[in-house]
Amino acid sequence: RINGGAWSVLPAGTLYGRASDPLALAQGANSVEVRVTVPGCGAAPTVRTYTVDIPSAQRFGDVGLNYWAYAFIEALATSGVTSGCGGGNFCPYKTVTRAQMAVFLLRAVNGTGYTPPPATGVFPDAPPGSFAANWIEALAAAGISGGCGGGNFCPNDPVTRAQMAVFLVRAFGL
Repeated sequence: RINGGAWSVLPAGTLYGRASDPLALAQGANSVEVRVTVPGCGAAPTVRTYTVDIPSAQRFGDVGLNYWAYAFIEALATSGVTSGCGGGNFCPYKTVTRAQMAVFLLRAVNGTGYTPPPATGVFPDAPPGSFAANWIEALAAAGISGGCGGGNFCPNDPVTRAQMAVFLVRAFGL
């Protein structure tokens, strides 16, 4: 819903929009409201609504105001879940590593004020002091991920769609 207008409904199973979809930003739009319905497994569907205020200038140099995922990326940035990949960019076509995913998920679940406890060395491939080690161990302590096998976390591996499905269901109790 753009600027409080009527709801636009994408077909069931649509996971993203494009500039030609009903969620494309109109000239002068300053907010987008997105309602997401997740079917329940034997339970009522979960409905969540997100409102994103559209800034007058784009935040990331590589994500234009009419980019299909602009509203979602802006929601993550506005909420403090991400600040991009550096250099004023978001890098929308780069893959996400398992370490980055740990930070994203825990910030989304716990808020941007959350600071995980110091790492103790649970995973030998994510030792204390390494990038996101604190977040990785907190993710494991929360029961969201137990690693990738063999006692490791594989922090630099990309997250597969199957892994992401598991992480999201566990993190948000879907």
